Amino acid sequence: MPRTRSLLVLIVFASVVFWAHAQETDVKGSADHPLLTRMQNMYLSVYKTSEFDQFTFKTGPKATATVEGRRFEIRYVTKTGFVPPTPVAIIRNHQQAIARIGGTTVYEDPRYTTLKVAKDGKEIWVQVDTAWGKGYFLTIVEKQAMVQEVVASAELFQAGLSTTGHVEVPGIYFDTGKSVLKPESDAAVAEIAKLLQA
Repeated sequence: MPRTRSLLVLIVFASVVFWAHAQETDVKGSADHPLLTRMQNMYLSVYKTSEFDQFTFKTGPKATATVEGRRFEIRYVTKTGFVPPTPVAIIRNHQQAIARIGGTTVYEDPRYTTLKVAKDGKEIWVQVDTAWGKGYFLTIVEKQAMVQEVVASAELFQAGLSTTGHVEVPGIYFDTGKSVLKPESDAAVAEIAKLLQA
């Protein structure tokens, strides 16, 4: 009977180990970002992309920069049986990788580092967050302007003016504290010009 019990315990243990290792594969549809490879003995457990989003990066102890563009969220976890890297090892690996391709370290504290690089005509920002237990989390934004999808309409402006005597003009963009129109305002300005010409 003890031999049967030992065999049963061994089978259960082997099943648990097999199941744990089977779960340690990259999440479906995921991939490393082309800018950075992963650290050794890691698998990818979270992978999300947004064609246009924003993220606020740390640039100093009390300073931040909000960057808009294509956003990636990637979490790496250390595989069972391997020793997770320390936060400083994670931070230094990413800083040195970015420095080798001409990038810079914008900010560092014991938990985070913010990195920036210009590559293939793109400005890319990276935040490395080491407070994830047995791994780390990358937030990457490839800086770019939004593709304008909503356009103001001269006909709707005219109808609004006729009805209420005033009209809201969406799609006109300025940088904070500046009076220069951003390029994505061109479509709305063209519709206002149509209205004025009519």
